[in-house]
Amino acid sequence: MPSRVACWFLFVSLLSLPAWAKPSAVAASTLKDKPTIDEGKITAVFLWTDGEGLHLRWTTDGKPVLFSGRLDMDKKVGELKTVRDEAGGWANLHGDRIVVFSKTSRGTVDGLDLKIPGVARVALELKLDGQDPLPEQVRLGGKATQPTSFPLLLSLR
Repeated sequence: MPSRVACWFLFVSLLSLPAWAKPSAVAASTLKDKPTIDEGKITAVFLWTDGEGLHLRWTTDGKPVLFSGRLDMDKKVGELKTVRDEAGGWANLHGDRIVVFSKTSRGTVDGLDLKIPGVARVALELKLDGQDPLPEQVRLGGKATQPTSFPLLLSLR
C-alpha cells in the first residue's frame, strides 16, 4: 500500500497541467445549491454540490455538442451515475479517483452524478466540441457563478 506522501505526490501529479493551463480555484461555497438549468435554450454546463455529492449537467440550444472531460479526486469515488444513456456516449471510472467522460447532447439535459464521500478537492478539465468552454457557458452553484478560466480546481470543504 502506498504511503500518504506517495498518494499526495500522485494527486499533485494528476493536477499538474501544462504550464499555460493554470487552474482557476473555486471555493466550496460557490458550488452550493443547484443552479437554474435553461434546458434546450443555451449551450452550457452546470456544476453544484449538495448532500448527495457532486453534480455535472449540460444542455444545448438544440445543436449537437460533444461534452467531454476529466475529474480527478483526492479520494475514492463512491459511485458514478450518468443522467442519460445515449448511444455513443460514455462515462468511466479509471482506478478509483478519476472519472473520464465523452457524451454528445442535443438540447436535453444530460450529465453525471458522483457520490464522493470524504473528497475535499476535485480538478475538472472540461471541453465542448474539443475546446475550453467560454466562462459564460459554465454556471457554478445556485448563484450560477461563472469561472474566469479553465481548468477548474474545486474545493468541496
